[in-house]
Amino acid sequence: YMGIVQKEMKREEIEEDMVNYASMLKNHALNFKHKLNADTKVIDDISDRQNTNLSKTNKESKRLQNLMDMASGTLCSKFFMFLVALLLFAGTIVMLQIIPY
Repeated sequence: YMGIVQKEMKREEIEEDMVNYASMLKNHALNFKHKLNADTKVIDDISDRQNTNLSKTNKESKRLQNLMDMASGTLCSKFFMFLVALLLFAGTIVMLQIIPY
């Protein structure tokens, strides 16, 4: 009878340990799930911010490209005006040489 009681107590002790281990595993899994959900929210927030920043960067890139295009057009027009002024100056000198005072 004593051996049966000891075996029964040992079995109950093992069952209790298994229940405790299962409960701990469940708690760890739930904690992991909560942390994973929190991390997912952070990653989604970062993704949204990246998309916003990418849109702003593309917008500014287009604006800078337009400014560069205008600057090169301005450079060409300045060169053309310089050339016209130079031709007018040369024409004035030629006219002064041709027409007497």
